[in-house]
Amino acid sequence: MKTVRQQPWNRPDQVVGGAHTVGQHLSRGFSLVEIWCLPCHRMEHIAVHDLPLHLRIGELWRRHRCSECGGQELASRVSVSEMKAFWSVGMLDGRTPL
Repeated sequence: MKTVRQQPWNRPDQVVGGAHTVGQHLSRGFSLVEIWCLPCHRMEHIAVHDLPLHLRIGELWRRHRCSECGGQELASRVSVSEMKAFWSVGMLDGRTPL
């Protein structure tokens, strides 16, 4: 049986995009986080501007449950679509730290 290497966005303790806490994420101008349901692959965006700044983005999934399947096997990461929107209007130029 072939072993499948787990992707970084499936590990709740690591974050793609560089920001590890809500405060770091907000200080970079972002306000959305993606919450993924691993069993049914549903994804929702949540706004984090009203959450405590010390919360780790990789652990935000613990506060949620999937609205479609009711599952609690979730993962959270910074919003890729929000980052792409910033990139498309020139707000991320490759020198801006993520």
